[in-house]
Amino acid sequence: MHRSPFPRLLKVKSNALFTLILCLAAGGGAAALGQSVEVLGVGKPSAFQYIEGDRDPFWPIGWTKKVVALSGTGATATTVVVEEAPKPELFYVSSISLDRIPLAVINGNAYGIGDRFISSIPVEKAEPKTFRMQVTAIRDGLVVLRYGTVEIKCPLRVVGTPVSGAKPASK
Repeated sequence: MHRSPFPRLLKVKSNALFTLILCLAAGGGAAALGQSVEVLGVGKPSAFQYIEGDRDPFWPIGWTKKVVALSGTGATATTVVVEEAPKPELFYVSSISLDRIPLAVINGNAYGIGDRFISSIPVEKAEPKTFRMQVTAIRDGLVVLRYGTVEIKCPLRVVGTPVSGAKPASK
């Protein structure tokens, strides 16, 4: 039985057609690249103006630059990065559960290990400052939170005090 050379010719023709289309597209693209702003009719070319002191638009949203403080004097001065972190007193840990999945109630919301949350702290005569926190550990009587590279240890707070004159429940 004689095989037809038709499928092989079709493959060769499709490769040649693809090459022809690719060359035409590249030639048209090269012509467009050689045009000037005046020929294209663009009114105003784009430009980026950065005003010193403004927030850099290329920083991630919510990211703030760390404050740099110099320690030492003269030629031995070293740069120390000071990371402003919230104080442990701002987080009210009301209960801790060390069950199969450890949970802690922080500021009225339940969180597990690895959970992230945003905490806003009021500042006098300014907008509240927000911090992105992560729960890194839940232990007996202690919750460890992380802000950036700073770990914050928040102890369990017991608010309730026994009422004087209360009798224990009878059996």
